[in-house]
Amino acid sequence: MRLDKLTPDQEALLPVIRDEWLAVGLSTDRARAEAGVRAAYAAAKLPPPAIVVWLESPLQGVVGAEYLRLLLDRMAMGTGDQVEGQVEGQVRDQVGDQVWDQVGDQVWDQVWGQVRGQVGRAIWGQHEAGWLAYYAAIARFGLSDLTHPLDGITEVARSAGWWWSFRDAVLLTERPLRVQRDERNRLHAEDGPAIVYPDGWGVWSWHGVRVPREIIETPADQVTAEGIAGESNVEVRRVLVERIGAERYLALAKAKLVNRDDWGALWAIAAPVPMRIVELINSTPEPDGHSKRYFLRVPETRERRDADACVGCGASLAAVPGTAHQAVAWSYSSCTACYVPVVQT
Repeated sequence: MRLDKLTPDQEALLPVIRDEWLAVGLSTDRARAEAGVRAAYAAAKLPPPAIVVWLESPLQGVVGAEYLRLLLDRMAMGTGDQVEGQVEGQVRDQVGDQVWDQVGDQVWDQVWGQVRGQVGRAIWGQHEAGWLAYYAAIARFGLSDLTHPLDGITEVARSAGWWWSFRDAVLLTERPLRVQRDERNRLHAEDGPAIVYPDGWGVWSWHGVRVPREIIETPADQVTAEGIAGESNVEVRRVLVERIGAERYLALAKAKLVNRDDWGALWAIAAPVPMRIVELINSTPEPDGHSKRYFLRVPETRERRDADACVGCGASLAAVPGTAHQAVAWSYSSCTACYVPVVQT
């Protein structure tokens, strides 16, 4: 069977397949996972692993896989070589070449767009689901004879978490106990980890931005202007400001408005470190209609250096930005005459 174009019925299956893969994010079925491992090894023309180890999180898995490799080598079992290249890579490449010859870009674009993006945002770390869902769709379209070698890997992806394959052993990990997301399927939790595994390991995230644990779990009334100013990552700094509100942040920092123009608002902060911050509104609204607000730091004073020249025309930059436009341009080492982007994002 050759597939050149999706029929309406096949196109209608795409969101169904997408939702099926989204739904398997929290379910662990050890028996099915181990059966999938055996099938995956068989597809790679390897004997099934004699040793099966289960751990409770990807973190345990990373450490456990290294210990298992060292242990197998020390026991002189000759099984310490990891064979993920055979178990996954070679099988995937073989199937991919056959499928691509008969399917091509047309199906890939549709499945990738509907599955990969949403699965990637919804379930952190389930890196197999995007490409496996593509081949699951191909199988449902009548080409299962081509995708059959992937059945074992697919079964593991549906039934367990991350896993590591060795020549005569396999290490598998549990699914998370909880995954919390916002209305756009981005990882998000306001009072704890957005992903929690059985051993307590997790991932802290704010509307899809992964942040350190303390950024989420520090009570909002304990967040200080100094702490925000000291954060070097602009996205993490934005999360902190969002948690307490921009107005409260400016009040805590005792910020004074210096200038407001079409580019944003420039604020001056005196302590603990004199600085100016430019408040920017993202020109691309979020799907719910609101626009993200960013605060970029620029110095209150600075020594003149050769690097203080505009990268565009070589003109000297202002020692202290006096307008929001100057501040934004300064962050790109440009003067206002040169910093005139055609499109703002």
